[in-house]
Amino acid sequence: MRRSVLLLAISLSITKLKKLEPELQASITDWKNIFYWVTDQHEKLVLHVEKLEHDLEKETQMRKDGEVDLVNAIKTIREHEAELEAAKLALKEISEAT
Repeated sequence: MRRSVLLLAISLSITKLKKLEPELQASITDWKNIFYWVTDQHEKLVLHVEKLEHDLEKETQMRKDGEVDLVNAIKTIREHEAELEAAKLALKEISEAT
């Protein structure tokens, strides 16, 4: 008697579990799809971050190059100002001498 009750309980449990199987399979499929989507999004973000890092390095180098060009331009302007002042002084001396 006890054994038959136990077998009946096991049989009912198996029946309930079999009814749950399609729902669980659907949940597994949903989780797999979400996993693949998240993995794909992660790969896209990694590529985007790599591109942004590359662009940032390029911008930083351009800024450094621009700063070097600016410093060189300022030096050139100062040299030309000195040459201009020397030429003005020479012109003034020539004008006064004549």
